[in-house]
Amino acid sequence: ARRRSSAKVVLFAVVLLLRFPAQAFPESINMADPNYSRAQAPRTSFEDLSTQQLATDVYTAFRNSGFSDSQAQALTAEVYRENNLRPEYMFGTHKDDANEALNVGMLSFQKDRAPAVMNYLKGKGVVADDGTITPGFDAIQAQADFIFNEMQTDPSYKRTREEFLANPEIDRSAAANILGK
Repeated sequence: ARRRSSAKVVLFAVVLLLRFPAQAFPESINMADPNYSRAQAPRTSFEDLSTQQLATDVYTAFRNSGFSDSQAQALTAEVYRENNLRPEYMFGTHKDDANEALNVGMLSFQKDRAPAVMNYLKGKGVVADDGTITPGFDAIQAQADFIFNEMQTDPSYKRTREEFLANPEIDRSAAANILGK
């Protein structure tokens, strides 16, 4: 049942991405150019964010962070699985029903990861004075950058690094198996 559910989530994300393609790497943009900026002005609320726009923004942020197309699609599906692309969870906190832990952000970071991601987001300037994540693309991008860095450097992500990051053409089921722990 879990595999079927994961496959449906991945299929949903892929359909969203095909219907609303992201402009992550247009040929005319050289992201290595120091004059290129991927940042966008943060929104002050999330009422105006549609699910389609959030899916596109999440996918684009993962591509900007260095993930391949297949990896970005799988991670976008994982974000959808975590919180149905609900802005109040992607840019906020909620209690995990399974373990009562406080979840933070688009991948429901908890335990040691929650303060780590919040410190990273503060450093990127996407946490308001009241301690909340500022809704918008910049916050999504910062979370995607955190995830990429975590996968590359955290020893506990050895399997993810070897089986997911090292495989830019990873198929959906293999990605769901690795990411959907």
